[in-house]
Amino acid sequence: MFYGEPLIELEEIPLPVIIPFLPLILISTWAPIFALISGTASAYVTLGIVSRGKSVRKEEINKSLKNALKGALINGILLYVVSFIHMTMFHYSLVFNGEMSRTMITGSIELGKFILPSFDFLFFNDAIFLMAISGVIINIILYLLWRNTGYKQIKRNYIILTIIGVGFFALSPCLHLLDPLFFNAIDNGQFILPAVLRILIGHPHSTFPNAGFAFFGAILGIAIKREIQFKKIRNFGLIFGLGFIAVAIIIFINGDAVLGPELIGTSIPLEFHMINFGSMLIFTIALIGWIEYNDVEKRKKIAQRTIGIRRFSFIAMTGYVMETLLVIINLKWYLPLWNSDSFWIRWIELMLFCFMQLGIWVIIVHLWEKIDFKGSYEWFVVTVGGNLRGRKSNRLNVEKVLYNPIN
Repeated sequence: MFYGEPLIELEEIPLPVIIPFLPLILISTWAPIFALISGTASAYVTLGIVSRGKSVRKEEINKSLKNALKGALINGILLYVVSFIHMTMFHYSLVFNGEMSRTMITGSIELGKFILPSFDFLFFNDAIFLMAISGVIINIILYLLWRNTGYKQIKRNYIILTIIGVGFFALSPCLHLLDPLFFNAIDNGQFILPAVLRILIGHPHSTFPNAGFAFFGAILGIAIKREIQFKKIRNFGLIFGLGFIAVAIIIFINGDAVLGPELIGTSIPLEFHMINFGSMLIFTIALIGWIEYNDVEKRKKIAQRTIGIRRFSFIAMTGYVMETLLVIINLKWYLPLWNSDSFWIRWIELMLFCFMQLGIWVIIVHLWEKIDFKGSYEWFVVTVGGNLRGRKSNRLNVEKVLYNPIN
C-alpha cells in the first residue's frame, strides 16, 4: 500500500471499500485535465489579445500571435526543465518498463543510501511533460488558424479544432504499435530514439491521445471569451462527453480490455482515456456554468467559499513536484508505528496518513501565503515573465486573486 510494496489487486479489496472510492479511482487518472485547462487558458487569453478593437491590422494581429507563441515556447521549455527535475529528483518510486525505478533524492531517502536516478525515468511522461508538449502544440495550431484575421472564422476554427482533437484519439492505436520499439530502445540503453518516440507515445501520459484534450479545451476558451450562450457550451459537452464514453463502453464490451491496477499504471488503454476525456469534459463544463455563467453576487459567494481550495492553486506545480519528498520523509517514521497484516488496520493506517499529509500542506500554504509564495515555481515564472514583458503580472497578487477575484 505504501512505497516498496506491490499494488493490491482490486478483487482483494472488500466491495464496501471500493464503491465509495470509485470516483477517486477515476480522478486519480485525471492528469490530462491539465492539457484541457491549458488549451482553454491559451485560447481565452490569446483571443483576447488579437481581438482587441475592430480596426486591428493584420500585422498587429500576427505580431501578437507570434508573441503568444514565443511565450508558449518559453513556458514549454520551463515546464520541460521542471519535468526533468521532477523525474530525476523527486518522483515517487514505481514499476516502469518492468522494473522498479527511483529518483535521486526521494529514492535515496527511501533506501537510506545515495543512488542515481533510474535511466528509464528519463523517458517517463509525467503530467508536467504533457502540459509542456500540449501547450506548445495548441499554440502552434492557434497561430496557424488565427493569423491574418483567421480568428474571425469562428465556425471554421471550431470544426478544425474538433477534427484535430478527435484525430489524436483516432491515431493513438496506430502510433502505439511503436510501444515495443520504444521500450526495447530503453532496455538497450539508447537515448535518441526513445527521446524522439517519447514525444509521441511516451508513457503513461502519452501525447497521443492526451494532447487532444487541449483542442477541446481551446474550443471552450473561445466560447467563453466570445460569451457564447452556456446552453450551446453545455450541449457541446454532452454530445462529445457522452459520445466518447459511449464509444468506450462499446469497445469494452466487444474488446479484451480489462480495468485493473496493471493497466492504470504506465499503460492506460485508449478506452479508459476516452472515459476520462468524456467525464472531464462534462465536469469542466459544469464548473464553467457554475462559476463563469452565474450572476455576480453568486460568483462572489462561490469565491469566498472556495478560498481554502483556491489557495492551493498558487503553488499547484510546486506542490505536485514536492509532495513525494514530504511523503517519503514522513513515511520513514510513520510506517514503523504500524505492524499488522489486517487489511482494515492497514486501511486505517493509510487514511490517517492521508489526512496528516493534507493537514501539513494546509499549514505550509497558509504560511507561504504570508510571503506571497516567494521561492515557488509559480513565483519564479511570474518574476521571469514580468521581466521579459516589462510589466508585472497579478497572477500571484493574493489580495486580488484570492480574496477579491470578482470586482
